[in-house]
Amino acid sequence: MGSTEGSGWVRGAARALVRFYYPRIEVTGGPLVPRLGPVLLVANHPNSLIDPVLLGIAVQRPVRLLAKAPLFDVPVFGAVLRALGMVPAYRGTDDAKQVSRNVESLAAAARHLAAGCVMGIFPEGKSHDAAQLALVRSGAARLAMQAIAAGAQGLRVVPLGLNYERKERFRTAVWVKVGRPIDAARWLQMHGGDEHRAMRTLTQEINIRLRHCVTHLDDPAWEPLLAKLEAFLPPAPGGRRAALATLHRRKRAAEAINYFHRIDPGRAQTAAARVAAHAENLAAAGMPAESRIFAHRGLALLWLLLRDAVVMILGALVGLVGLLHHMVPYGIVRAIAGWTAGSGRMVVALHRLLLSVPIYAAWYALVWWRMSRYFLPWVAWAWIALMPFAGLAALAAGRWLRRALPFWFAEVRLLVSRSRAAQMREEHVAVSRLLEDFATEAKLPTAIAREPSPGVVYRPPLWVTVTCSAGTVAAVLAVGGWLLRDRPIEFLSQNAPALQDMTSPALAQRMTADERALVAILGGLGELEARFRKFEAGLATGERSYFRPDDDDEIRRMLVSYLSYRTALLRTVWSYQRHAELEDESARLRALLLHYTAAAVTYDYSARFVLAFENSPLAIRKLNEAEPRWDLPPGTYDQLRANLAHVSHRHWLERGWKNYHATLPRWGALGLRDGEPYATFHRAIATAGENTARLSQRLMHYKLQTAVDDVAKFARGGWYRASSAVSTLIGDTKIRAPRGTAGLITPELLAALRPRLRPGDILIERRNWYLSNAFLPGYWPHSALYVGTAADLRALGLQTDPRVAAHFAEFERPDASGHLPAFIEAVSEGVVFTSPEHSIGEADSVAVLRPRLTPDQVREVIARAFSHAGKPYDFDFDFFSGDKLVCTELVYRACGNLIDFPLVEILGRKTLPAREIVRYWSSPEGAPQLEFVAFLDGDENTGRCVERDGEALKASITRPALTWLQAH
Repeated sequence: MGSTEGSGWVRGAARALVRFYYPRIEVTGGPLVPRLGPVLLVANHPNSLIDPVLLGIAVQRPVRLLAKAPLFDVPVFGAVLRALGMVPAYRGTDDAKQVSRNVESLAAAARHLAAGCVMGIFPEGKSHDAAQLALVRSGAARLAMQAIAAGAQGLRVVPLGLNYERKERFRTAVWVKVGRPIDAARWLQMHGGDEHRAMRTLTQEINIRLRHCVTHLDDPAWEPLLAKLEAFLPPAPGGRRAALATLHRRKRAAEAINYFHRIDPGRAQTAAARVAAHAENLAAAGMPAESRIFAHRGLALLWLLLRDAVVMILGALVGLVGLLHHMVPYGIVRAIAGWTAGSGRMVVALHRLLLSVPIYAAWYALVWWRMSRYFLPWVAWAWIALMPFAGLAALAAGRWLRRALPFWFAEVRLLVSRSRAAQMREEHVAVSRLLEDFATEAKLPTAIAREPSPGVVYRPPLWVTVTCSAGTVAAVLAVGGWLLRDRPIEFLSQNAPALQDMTSPALAQRMTADERALVAILGGLGELEARFRKFEAGLATGERSYFRPDDDDEIRRMLVSYLSYRTALLRTVWSYQRHAELEDESARLRALLLHYTAAAVTYDYSARFVLAFENSPLAIRKLNEAEPRWDLPPGTYDQLRANLAHVSHRHWLERGWKNYHATLPRWGALGLRDGEPYATFHRAIATAGENTARLSQRLMHYKLQTAVDDVAKFARGGWYRASSAVSTLIGDTKIRAPRGTAGLITPELLAALRPRLRPGDILIERRNWYLSNAFLPGYWPHSALYVGTAADLRALGLQTDPRVAAHFAEFERPDASGHLPAFIEAVSEGVVFTSPEHSIGEADSVAVLRPRLTPDQVREVIARAFSHAGKPYDFDFDFFSGDKLVCTELVYRACGNLIDFPLVEILGRKTLPAREIVRYWSSPEGAPQLEFVAFLDGDENTGRCVERDGEALKASITRPALTWLQAH
């Protein structure tokens, strides 16, 4: 217990600070406090040193407090307390040896009351967080009796209930309810002058009257139910959104809970279960109990939603400047207060209040100093003068947006789902009627009527709001266009494969391949993370530096590797979006597991990626730089961070997490939980769930940081639109399908080309509209090796070569579509055999180059290629390692020293992009080793593919990677 309450400027300053922190303070029953004469205030104690100041605000008289004795030992502060007439109270929890000195303290307090002063005491003896009045001790009654003995005339004992909307939260509401006073002298007379008996019964009476003034639950275990129940009761006057209405509803709900648990606990529990079930249904739909969908429908609801959309946009614009200005001190205050306020919410507000004054003052001084050095002084003064109002606007807008935005989306969903909305309305009406019946039976008012004159509400004056709005108009005009820019959506919901149209064998074959690929991706991501940790350790010891070229390349090399893995994962997410359409439960759940595993791992490793570099500005700078050699656009890290904080992405993942747990038993029953690769998938999902749950508190920080970075770029002279290619990476996923699943190469062109192919030919391939094209250098992203048919291999005598024989049976088997393999290539599933119908027939452009080799050399090339069959795909594009292969590496290793392909160094590693194979063929060095066979050139502008000559193929080397930029 304590106070900073007194007279003069100290009292005024303390009250001003508390009113600023809690701008809406309502006092109900204020005239019940005598304006003259001795008054003993007895109040509950939920908010540490804030409570004594509120007593003074409520009664509008100087209040002296019984304060805990240790406060008087604090240098300076103790002297202030004594000067203000505070009286030390000695608690056994502080120093048991000093408790006997309370006799002196009570005598001093009694003398103050005898002199006609106002004394305050918190009879609970401690500050706490529970929604319950703690045990009322006898100190208040003892003081009242002692004051009468000391000559206090007309002493009134006045109960006050202090009810906070959210006491730890800045700019929230407080309701002070004053109870009926007790005439202390008359109370003593009623007990025949027996002080001991009068004290005992007076303590009981104080307890009863205080309970009428506070939100009190007989059992603290009912507090979760209280939170659900209060939302269903009618609001107090002032509108549903009035902050003070929440306090009235909360108290009313608590009274109803206490009443029915006393008279009919069984019925109360049944009703509580129904309320809880309805609350859970509302929460699942993202709806508050006071949603407008229960009062409006149709065009009326649509109008409200459209109006709110405009208001939310304007609110975000209004609050932006204040948000950016106050981010630093706001974060510092919250961090320090959270660290120091370890004993509970009852001291959080006090700590924040005490910290805010010096920290915000220092920040404003620093900003003024920096601005005055850059601008004219009047600009700095004008900025500083407007920022407090801008900060309040930002706070109000931010809180409203955090609450209103999810509800807005939920109401939109229910607007179009009429049957679901009708069902919820019906249940809501039933629950509301049930509660009204309970309230009527308990004789509790269904509406809180506030007294017209005693109720005093402290609000910021109108000119504050007007000035705040005027001060932010300039900022709104400056940043409005920037805030309304497009934000790319990562997961494409259109053009996903229709899994139900595939035959069962084809679907099974595809899922098996994708499962194998997903396992490889998980392993590769683990290796990539280990590489980064090693790199990070080198930075810490000084062995590495971002200023050294090798280390500079290494961090961007890790980015390319990560984006490659992420591309493959997103392709899997996209490919199995329509899993729910599968009729066979086993296939459906298998596809769902692939879909959700890839999504969870994508989000998990995106979070790990952002967290890994967020404290390294140099690394972020490098990651945001463009890299033309790999067609990396600028702002890659910033875009990934913005996507990570995307609200709809997060909500989609959370819904998936709930569905995952609900589906676990079915996976187990179908053998899709234990054993590989399924156990690996479930472990990955569990890990992702734990990691992303810990990330939730940082998402708002990421949004704010992205906003700060964008504004900084704008202030430096402009902004740029980040390339959609990075944020919409989905591996081999098409973003357009103008011809359905068909490529530009027609069956007729394939039939004409097939007879011209010979074993050992190199296929260079392109498929338009795939996002992977944007992250691979040049027009040609892929290559494969034509090995011929099984008959061709027998003709070459290769079926007996051990390297071929190990895979020959697999090679002879047709694929799910009935086509026979003739190519070997490295794709995301690994090194596999594919048919011409797949490798050429589904492509948009292909070129065929033939190595000038002897028959024996051709056989060696094919045998070497077969030796790599089944290896995983190398998402690192690293030609040094041979355990994993990229598409051109398969060709490179198959040809070996027979073709002198020159490796190019990209990001510090030797590699061979498909474009470089074409470039080598066109060079004087490559022409003797490679000959031109064919070039089928697809043109998206005309929608046709035609055969062209070698000169056209040479010209394709300089074509850009993106399909939109193609011009033939």
